[in-house]
Amino acid sequence: MKKRILVIGDIHGMWDRFMSLYGQIEYNPEEDMLIFLGDYIDRGDKPLHVLDWMYEHREDPNIIMLRGNHEQMLLDFYASGESGELWLWNGGDKTRRGLKVQKELVRQRCLDFVASLPLCHHRGQRVFLLPCGDRPCPTPRSAERRVSPLGTGGVLRPLSGQDGHRLRSHKC
Repeated sequence: MKKRILVIGDIHGMWDRFMSLYGQIEYNPEEDMLIFLGDYIDRGDKPLHVLDWMYEHREDPNIIMLRGNHEQMLLDFYASGESGELWLWNGGDKTRRGLKVQKELVRQRCLDFVASLPLCHHRGQRVFLLPCGDRPCPTPRSAERRVSPLGTGGVLRPLSGQDGHRLRSHKC
């Protein structure tokens, strides 16, 4: 049983803030479970740095990475033959510029990695973690918690407003 379960969401390409927060939490894989709720890319100035970090840590059994709505918009954009503006209007233009200068092999590795990220994670017998974002959550049960996005100072805390993503438990 892990002593701490750490949850981080909404990094949005803010590499320096992410690294600062990561240093502050002092993640210990022997004692901690680290859960990322998605939205690693877009808006910030270093979305590919964040994706590279996630890719490099994908095999850590104590780190769970979920796909957020920004990663889904990226996949939808490329699956549609680079048409549609929704992702670009939501900060995807920065990620797209970064991907355009990459070699095709690196770009495809990024897309394959993002596509491999699950939308939810089973923990225990009945608990699922799901970053809801802009898409509907299936069969919500139990209480909601709102957590602040990394862009609001890098500290996760309960919120009462609409700034955070909903974290819900549900039974599928």
